[in-house]
Amino acid sequence: MRIWRWKQIDPAYDALFVRAAEFLTASADALETLFQAERIDAASFAPLDELEHKADVVTQDVLDRIE
Repeated sequence: MRIWRWKQIDPAYDALFVRAAEFLTASADALETLFQAERIDAASFAPLDELEHKADVVTQDVLDRIE
C-alpha cells in the first residue's frame, strides 16, 4: 500500500492567485468600458496601464516564491 504525502504548499499562493484573478477580471471590465466609449485615446488606456503594473507585481511575487 502506498501512502501519499502531500507537499506543504505556501498558503500565500492562494492569495496571490486570487489577486491575479481579480486583476484579470478588472482588466476585462476596463476593456469593456474602453470599447464602449465613443473615442479611444491614449488617456483611455490609463486604467489598463495601472492594472497591468499592479498585476506585474503579483506575477513577480509568484515567480519569486517558485524560485
